Amino acid sequence: MNATRDVITDLLPLYFSGEASADTRAIVEEYFRTDPEFERMARRMAESMTVFKATLADDDALEERSLMRARSQVRARNISLGAAISGLVGCMAVVFLVFGPARNNVLAMSYPLVVLGCVAVFAVLALVTRYSGL
Repeated sequence: MNATRDVITDLLPLYFSGEASADTRAIVEEYFRTDPEFERMARRMAESMTVFKATLADDDALEERSLMRARSQVRARNISLGAAISGLVGCMAVVFLVFGPARNNVLAMSYPLVVLGCVAVFAVLALVTRYSGL
C-alpha cells in the first residue's frame, strides 16, 4: 500500500503511543524508510509532546498541592476564629454569672470594664488570626 504523508501524519499518534496495530506500525515504518527527514521531524515532535505532557502533569501536581495548602490554611483560620468566638462567649457567660444585676454595686460598676476587656481580647484574637497566616 502506498500511503501519503497525510495518512502517515494521522497515524503518528497511534504509532508513538504504542497503540497501533502491527500492520499500522509496518506502514508507518515503511514510510519512514522512504522519507528519513519526515521520520526525524516526527520523532522530534513526539519527544516534544512527551516533554509537554510531563510538564502538564507537573503543573497539575503543583496546582493540587497549592489547593491542598489553601484548604488547610482556610481550615486553620476557621478553627482559630471558632476558638476566638468560643472564648468570647465563655468570657461573656462568666461576666453575666459573676457580675449579674443581683450582685452588689461595686461589682456591678466594674461590669462595663470587664465587657470591654472581653471585646478587646476578642479583637486581638481576631487580628492575630487574620494576620498570622493561619
